[in-house]
Amino acid sequence: MNPEVLVCDIQLIRKNFISTKDSWFPNIETHSSVFFKIDSIIDRPFTVGGKFPGYIMRVSSSLFEEATFYEREVYNLIDFIGEMGGVIEIFILVFGLVIYPISK
Repeated sequence: MNPEVLVCDIQLIRKNFISTKDSWFPNIETHSSVFFKIDSIIDRPFTVGGKFPGYIMRVSSSLFEEATFYEREVYNLIDFIGEMGGVIEIFILVFGLVIYPISK
């Protein structure tokens, strides 16, 4: 390797947000966190020219301007009722069973 050429790695780091909804009830967040991931690595060799004597490699890291959001939602109770025959019909049936003994 030519000592006059320095390999410069530029690492772009992206901020990521994750949110999971693993509950049977809708819109209840069970876990949320932030993690960082190396988005891309750019290798740029350049001539040292006396700036960095004895260096072989230089690594620069910078935070990417945009973030990524990940969201996961599981099959919840309202989805289950909706597939059984409709949310409105199930609620009418439940209220009918509760109100019928009172109306006698």
